Amino acid sequence: MEQYLLDLSMKLKGAVFTSFDTETTGLNPDKGDRIIEIGGISFDRRGIRSRFNSLINPGIPVPEKATEINGITNKMLEKAPGTSKVIQDFCAFTGNSILLAYNAGFDIAFLKTELQRIKYEYKIKEYYDILKVVRDVFPGEPSYKLQVIAPKLGIQAKDAHRAEDDARVAMEVFLKAMEVVNKEQILQEKNPSLIQ
Repeated sequence: MEQYLLDLSMKLKGAVFTSFDTETTGLNPDKGDRIIEIGGISFDRRGIRSRFNSLINPGIPVPEKATEINGITNKMLEKAPGTSKVIQDFCAFTGNSILLAYNAGFDIAFLKTELQRIKYEYKIKEYYDILKVVRDVFPGEPSYKLQVIAPKLGIQAKDAHRAEDDARVAMEVFLKAMEVVNKEQILQEKNPSLIQ
């Protein structure tokens, strides 16, 4: 078993995590795409501590292709707060927690770009990619898309491709994977000969 999975399992016993997700105008923050919604679930071993969700008015139009995926329209964003306020509020929400995201490179890249844009000092200290966790814990799946893997683990999306619900689904997928890691860890402790 991968060492980082064992480390995560240990951290889950005492740390606070934030599973988060972004909805965006496109796929590339380096080419001007922006966050239009960010959501997060703060949790620890006892369960959910708090939730965060906000639309963001990015100051640019939302392309139709983005709206087709996430259902977020320009009209919905007209009265939404701007990037600076929401990103600062989100950073305050996460505090010193360990960040988690499904395909984390995507969301982290957007978050870092927005932080640079608004010139806000917030250091992303530690984060993990739930997609990597799932691939390592459940190898051989034909698809690792969140909306495909979640139902296989008994987790239902209520509002797919919206930030807070995707963050919640990703958190539940992560916790299911950690259950498997814990069981394997206990099994290996009882039977050291099983360690590969």
